[in-house]
Amino acid sequence: MGKAWDSTGIAFNPAVWSEVLRVLAPGTYLMAFGGTRTFHRMTCAIEDAGFEIRDCLMWLYGTGFPKSKSCLKPSYEPIILARKPGKTSQPLNIDGCKIGNESRLSPLCQGDSTYSGGWTGGNPSLVTGRWPANTILDESFADEEWSRYFYCAKASRKERDTGLQGFPLAPGIRTNAPRSSENAKTGHHLNNHPTVKPLSLTEHLAKLILPQPSADGWRRLLVPFSGSGSEMIGGIKAGWDEVTGVELSAEYAAIAESRIEYWRAR
Repeated sequence: MGKAWDSTGIAFNPAVWSEVLRVLAPGTYLMAFGGTRTFHRMTCAIEDAGFEIRDCLMWLYGTGFPKSKSCLKPSYEPIILARKPGKTSQPLNIDGCKIGNESRLSPLCQGDSTYSGGWTGGNPSLVTGRWPANTILDESFADEEWSRYFYCAKASRKERDTGLQGFPLAPGIRTNAPRSSENAKTGHHLNNHPTVKPLSLTEHLAKLILPQPSADGWRRLLVPFSGSGSEMIGGIKAGWDEVTGVELSAEYAAIAESRIEYWRAR
């Protein structure tokens, strides 16, 4: 926004973060706010300086304003979470950051002797408060009209496997997908790609970047890491005239082709 310190590129200089690394104790953490357009460069500089990148938090707020008609309304800031390597790593203060005080099932394995706190009633399957997430909300969200935000659930097993009838069952990969198909009960399913994106999300994103027709009336979308085809299907559903995918794995490419043919027919 015209500030001199913001145009020097200092946050993208590994030498700066090397000095930060030098003065930190081994195993301790760094948090750094970044801009949505440039935080990747800052992340690379932090990593090149010798830090371990542990996570990227998102601070969501409802008070941003678009800079022009060609910009989206900003509503989050990324926060890089990194750690200085060390023989002994400091754990995050999970217990000190629990949300609320209700008792809930622990996301950790029952009876995990390495967990040091938060159990209730002597039962290792319960913890007090919600586990802190890597999403942080501004206070304005308390009265925010949530209908303005896009909602999207993880891809169900049924959606993952639709269009793959006739494919052999493959060993299942652990995912957070809702268990909505018989294949989930056996631990096997047809689409064994580990990060299948939901089609409602890929259609939404492909529609968000859909341009006006070009001079020849043809709009072309490139998906350079196409996996099992979800982004390609989303592009087709969004109205792109041509969608080209590139995928290294022949197994995933075959899955993508079959899924794409199923949705193209509809």
